[in-house]
Amino acid sequence: MTSRRPVPHFAGLVLPLLLALVAGCGGDDAADPWLEGPLTFRHQIIDPSPPGGADCCTDVCAVGDLDGDGMADIVVGGEHATGPGLVWYAAPLWERRDIASGQFTTDMELADMDGDGRLDIVVGDTDRGLIWLANPGAIDGAWTAHDIGAGYVHDVETGDLDGDGDIDVVTCDKTAVTLWLRGATGDWTSRTLVTRDGEGSALADLDGDGDLDVVLGGLWYETPADPAGDDFVRHDFATWPDDARVACGDVDGDGDIDVALSASEGDGGLAWFAAPADPRAPDWAVHPVGDRTLNGAHTLVLADLDADGRLDLVTAEMHTGGKLVLVYLQADAGWTEMVLGRDGSHNMQVADLEGDGDLDIVGKNYGGVGRRLEAWFNQTADLALVPTAPPAGDWAYRALDDARGDDQFGKMGLVSCDVDADGWPDLAAGSLLYHNPATADADAAWRRTALPDGVDVCVALDVDGDERCDLLAFRGAEALWLEAADAAGETWTATVVAAVPDARTQGHAVAQLVPGGHPELVFTRGMALFRLAIPADPAGAPWELYRISDATEEEGLVVGDLDGDGALDVVTSTADGFHLRCFVNPGPGAADPAGGWPSYPLASSPARLDRLALVDMDGDGRDDLVATEESMDLHFDAGLAWFRRPDDPLREPWARTRLLTLRSANSLGVADFDGDGRPDLAVAEHTDMQPDRVAADNRTLLLLNRGPAQPWAVHMVDVGPRSSHLGMLPVDLDRDGRMDLVSIAWRQFRSLHTWSQRG
Repeated sequence: MTSRRPVPHFAGLVLPLLLALVAGCGGDDAADPWLEGPLTFRHQIIDPSPPGGADCCTDVCAVGDLDGDGMADIVVGGEHATGPGLVWYAAPLWERRDIASGQFTTDMELADMDGDGRLDIVVGDTDRGLIWLANPGAIDGAWTAHDIGAGYVHDVETGDLDGDGDIDVVTCDKTAVTLWLRGATGDWTSRTLVTRDGEGSALADLDGDGDLDVVLGGLWYETPADPAGDDFVRHDFATWPDDARVACGDVDGDGDIDVALSASEGDGGLAWFAAPADPRAPDWAVHPVGDRTLNGAHTLVLADLDADGRLDLVTAEMHTGGKLVLVYLQADAGWTEMVLGRDGSHNMQVADLEGDGDLDIVGKNYGGVGRRLEAWFNQTADLALVPTAPPAGDWAYRALDDARGDDQFGKMGLVSCDVDADGWPDLAAGSLLYHNPATADADAAWRRTALPDGVDVCVALDVDGDERCDLLAFRGAEALWLEAADAAGETWTATVVAAVPDARTQGHAVAQLVPGGHPELVFTRGMALFRLAIPADPAGAPWELYRISDATEEEGLVVGDLDGDGALDVVTSTADGFHLRCFVNPGPGAADPAGGWPSYPLASSPARLDRLALVDMDGDGRDDLVATEESMDLHFDAGLAWFRRPDDPLREPWARTRLLTLRSANSLGVADFDGDGRPDLAVAEHTDMQPDRVAADNRTLLLLNRGPAQPWAVHMVDVGPRSSHLGMLPVDLDRDGRMDLVSIAWRQFRSLHTWSQRG
């Protein structure tokens, strides 16, 4: 099959390593979750043991936003579970949460049954009958069950059949189809629509009269003005097995609702039926999809997977059948098949699980080996955001140093500072200082000075008011103040100012968190967030260390007044890396709370968050959050995203939009690179995760801000074997009035990368 995913090319690979990589390739999901063909999917096992007994069954599956964070969650239920039989998985980490105990089968719908704006659950419980469970709103709140009616349920459909504004239900128990009409007081009236062997149902307005009709395998019932008392008129449109899966949609783009069918039990084909001008007419034109005879195709969904404006088709055989999981993509020349799996699935659902604008697939078998909850994440939208342009040619690369010592591996610090007060920016990286030659000559050598052993510089500022640039650094369990012993910054003394955890720091900022006096250093250290107060007499008084939180990542942070009270707050990621939280400054004169600063969730991401910045992305005058995303592999499954600031930034979710798809992105810079007065973004890939291995097409690029309501323009700075980690520092190295870029790297730690604007 032809790959549509950009393939990384590696520099520095020797033949034995290449052969080992090829030998390791195969169908093992753990080895390579990527499936490539007409589309690219990333496969993930969400839960290897969803609810169900030892042999049977994990029956029901539905998708919707249960917690109101703007991301689709997954609900799964089964029979004979040792614990709760109905659970949900909260996006984007798919944290499993209990809903209810019971014997849940075989279908389920999510709908707002009580009009409170939250999705509730409608499902069959063999112990209790047809029920709905009210969403409590609180993530860990108790779901309250409400009875609708007695009896076994195989199929469930929800919608407003009678036009009274509330949700009604249609069920099929394999012997009859029943309507459940909800009254004004919440009571339910049942009516048997038809006694008929078989399964499979859907609701759709086939006749275009504004109400929902009931569609079964090969026939449909026209809903009357009064569904409670008037007759439903039956219309047969095809000959099809009684046991079917039914999907409705405008397959041919003519404005009419067509119907697709599969055989849900036993052998059968796959086809869609074109609605005629009058859908009441019999014998709709049949259009086979593919040429397979499927067995037990208990999944059928119409959805536009490739974003071409045409409906595609998802189907799967159960574990009792042929076990194929299939996608059929519609094109002018017909349908293109893609095999996603060979273990089968049951009652699969299609939804945008990642919030990236394309449709993903989730499913599970109801029994047998491999009864796991799994998803296939569609990469169509993400891969469309991979920048592929060649370098623009107006940036020149230079390694200021390509002989940094072994002791620089793992160093995280990179700062700009004018240590000798000559007006030219110098650089400190790790435990090395680089003196600017004070010339516009791009080839002039930078003199290197060693800082005290083992230090890792994080920020530069004048600590003691002597108008010289001091440095703050870490070394193991020590925080240090580095002070130049001479005006040229050739020798330095180190003073331990605080004891800190012996861990890593990848996020830091200098900010006036407490009014008056010196600004504070706020930083992550291991899985905690701290602020370090610089006293008025830094040489004679103790430096106080305060713990803001012990539940954060070691990654980037930003400081800003999010709650509008005039005090600066701190935003960073939680310990798992997938959530952003704001830690709210207790305010002037208030002591730091014993348990840390109060915090509020802001946003979640399907990718791990790394670098952060506050930038007004949409021109509304309010700073939004920008984040790079990291991954632990070399696939295009990370990138650059932004989170829109809501009206109430502490209590409303910040909506996520991905700007670029990249390999792991662990560097971010914000500056006006094109001189138009607007902040632009610099970002680079991190592909040097393994020794002597880096992508030959590692991307370094700018996103240029074109103004409110205008798309950000991608400007490629470099494509080559130069990786960045905690880099993209904007600095005007040559004082030509234009920002240049500086980066350090991970396994390429021997190099100090620079890119300078030319022309």
